[in-house]
Amino acid sequence: MSSWRRAPGAWIAALAALVLVAAACRGGGGPAQARADEAVAGPPRVGQIAPDFTLERLDGGVLALRELRGRVVLVNFWATWCGPCKVEMPIIQQVYNEYRARGFEVVGVDFGEPREDAADFVQRGGFSWPFVLDSDQAIAKRYNVLGLPSSFFLDRQGIVRRIHVGPFVTVAQLKQQVDGLLSPPSAATTGAGQGLSVAARP
Repeated sequence: MSSWRRAPGAWIAALAALVLVAAACRGGGGPAQARADEAVAGPPRVGQIAPDFTLERLDGGVLALRELRGRVVLVNFWATWCGPCKVEMPIIQQVYNEYRARGFEVVGVDFGEPREDAADFVQRGGFSWPFVLDSDQAIAKRYNVLGLPSSFFLDRQGIVRRIHVGPFVTVAQLKQQVDGLLSPPSAATTGAGQGLSVAARP
């Protein structure tokens, strides 16, 4: 106590040094830290990098979300037993066919079903975008999926720009979401019209 009273300046300097050391231990903002920050656990938020995942593809191999950087991505959680999912999937297919050449990609994340069930459904429906298997629903939990279908729109940098809960019921509705992200970056990243939307029941 007496030494603190005699030399308060020295005590404050020591405290400041400890703060600087703690800040340095946290990473200092270099490239490696930037990559680590992208992997921070937690549900996705609009304006932040989408949580990465690597899942087994329905047609074999694996798909890593980070490998789709440079494309506008729709991450769509679905299941074969989900009625609203069946409503929107032909709509997604139509927009995918039209916009894929412009840099639009879709990732269908099956909600914990057996491979055979998902594969049969996809084949019968003629759906051609990549599908992955979230066998233990770990990715759905990480994305805080509370109902199906749930969709997450990512820009070309992998940043979540819109979260849509419920089905897309018209082609125009889905195109409106995608068009803004396929536009030049200055238009796509302004934040106008971005956020959470909830679909009306079809």
